[in-house]
Amino acid sequence: MECRLIARNWTRPTLTDNEFEVEIAEKCSRWVPLETLERLELLEDDTPEPKLPKRPKNLSKSLFEQFEKLTQSNLFQFLTADGREERVKQVGSLEEFECYQLYQANLEQVQQVRSVVPGKIPRFKFKRKKGWLITPEECILIVERLFEDLETNPPEIRTPDGGVLSPNMVLDGMVEEPILNPTVKQCLSAIDMLIGDDDEPGMILLIDETVLNSMVIVTPFSETEFEVEFLMGNPPQQFRGEVDRPTMEAIVTAFVHRQPGILEMTDWDDISEEMFAEEQTMFALAKGFVAFNDFAAAYGGYRIH
Repeated sequence: MECRLIARNWTRPTLTDNEFEVEIAEKCSRWVPLETLERLELLEDDTPEPKLPKRPKNLSKSLFEQFEKLTQSNLFQFLTADGREERVKQVGSLEEFECYQLYQANLEQVQQVRSVVPGKIPRFKFKRKKGWLITPEECILIVERLFEDLETNPPEIRTPDGGVLSPNMVLDGMVEEPILNPTVKQCLSAIDMLIGDDDEPGMILLIDETVLNSMVIVTPFSETEFEVEFLMGNPPQQFRGEVDRPTMEAIVTAFVHRQPGILEMTDWDDISEEMFAEEQTMFALAKGFVAFNDFAAAYGGYRIH
């Protein structure tokens, strides 16, 4: 199972120059504006910006780029020591390659410089085209701070004219357009619109924007049979149940009015592991990844990249 922690500002057409990707594994990627990192007070200017080492003079630009291409190939990573040596000799001498490796090790050490302020990240690391590396520890710091922020600052929804809406509740899913702060009647009407569809059963989503991981999903099978899923908590828990119409209406009403006791309204199946086991494993691997590197560095061992 692959686990990657990345913060980068590599451009793509939909990104502006001040957006950076924070990723834990391929399925958990978010683009975060630099202003958000500023607001969360994650950046600092106290750490001096070190100078990056220059390419060794005895390596021409062409030879350097060939070594770079060679070491970045997937095949090279899986070759035996003898196999790597043969491939290196096809490009240059072993002495030149050793010089290249020493340079890269020195460069990476400088690029990973950490902040002199605990819990912060040097602002200069987010300069474009400088090649600074956001370390796994810094990525986890960003992600954890973002989760903390979500709990206290619900996300803003902007109107086309730039205004900010702060809905308490959103009705979404198979509706013409999301409805902000819906009434119970609007929710039930949206569900009724899906009954009798000859295609695959549709669903509506009720999302509480003021609470992290708070959602109800309703899928009608008929006028009297419904599947309801209830998402809550951090780490998230998700429950699924097949209910009759009165129970479905009671659950929707309780969620819209933020009434307690939804878990007592029916016999739920806990599907949390089914839904989130992989993501939780990824996050555990990420923390283990950092812990191993700290341990290895303390004893002069290897670092995992």
